[in-house]
Amino acid sequence: MADDMGFSDLGCYGGEIKTPAIDRLAKEGVRFSQFYNCAICGPSRASLMTSCHPWNVGQKPGVSIFANLKKNCTTIFEQLKQAGYETCAVGRAYMIAGGNWHSPARLSRFVDRFLCAITSESRPGPGNYYKEVTPNPWFKDGKRWASPKGAYSTDLISDFVVDFIEATAKSDKPFFIYGAHFAPHWPLQADEKDIAPYRELYEKADRAKLMQARLDRLIRDGLIPKGTKLHASALNAKSPRDGTSLTERMAIHAAMVESIDRSVADMMVALEKAGKLDNTLILVLSDNGSSAQLCYNRPRPQKVRAGSVETFINHGPALAALNNTPFRNYKTPTTRAGSPRR
Repeated sequence: MADDMGFSDLGCYGGEIKTPAIDRLAKEGVRFSQFYNCAICGPSRASLMTSCHPWNVGQKPGVSIFANLKKNCTTIFEQLKQAGYETCAVGRAYMIAGGNWHSPARLSRFVDRFLCAITSESRPGPGNYYKEVTPNPWFKDGKRWASPKGAYSTDLISDFVVDFIEATAKSDKPFFIYGAHFAPHWPLQADEKDIAPYRELYEKADRAKLMQARLDRLIRDGLIPKGTKLHASALNAKSPRDGTSLTERMAIHAAMVESIDRSVADMMVALEKAGKLDNTLILVLSDNGSSAQLCYNRPRPQKVRAGSVETFINHGPALAALNNTPFRNYKTPTTRAGSPRR
């Protein structure tokens, strides 16, 4: 599960970002073209975990996306645990247990292994890919956990999933893993070695031409109807003037998406080594489309690398429009009429 990944970010959906592992799954499996979510993470995850309409289980309009689920529902974790599955959750632990899913003790009743940042219901705050922030403490298997200094959260998630799979090699017990990545949700943060190749690519690329190239590939593959045009509001969307260029934003975002693909690749290697690959159903999805929000966006300090632990950069409308090609709206809007909300 990616967070705020755009419709056309993946290679198998027309994107120029390198995602060979996920592209392989699309080629050898099923690629969805009509797949809907609730435009924001709380309701989308509530429906995913409960199979219920989000309004009915605690995620109605006007309620915090971090609100607890009502006690009128049960989650997939609770059902599979009861059915004899070994369960694992890692990353964003939203909605994985009915009632108070913010409680590590409650999670432990239904999740055998978990490594999660437990977001505060009353005081949620922005995250960081390289360090723990106060409102989002990490827990490992029910106990407070200090993440390794400087470790990238996508890699931490990947390593935990691989360890869980390796431990299943000698067992015939079925398992369920929820790998809920933070990426590519803001802040835009990634390692320089992953950003550099995309910086070189995007320095030579025009955003409008990138969007048209994505659309052309989507039409070619039959994912978008012939005759579809790019909307003027998406083509004219602007990037914030805050000291970080659109090129730099695109490069960091691409590096974050590619890091998810590496995580999927690591998982597939682990499944193959454990003899479980051919008997495992793998789903790759995003909770909603890319975000144009500028929450917490801060100008980058001088002489500080964009995408480092010291920066907090949002995507902004121009990048989000590219990621969501060919759609003209972003995360949160659900209306058809009018221009994208900013």
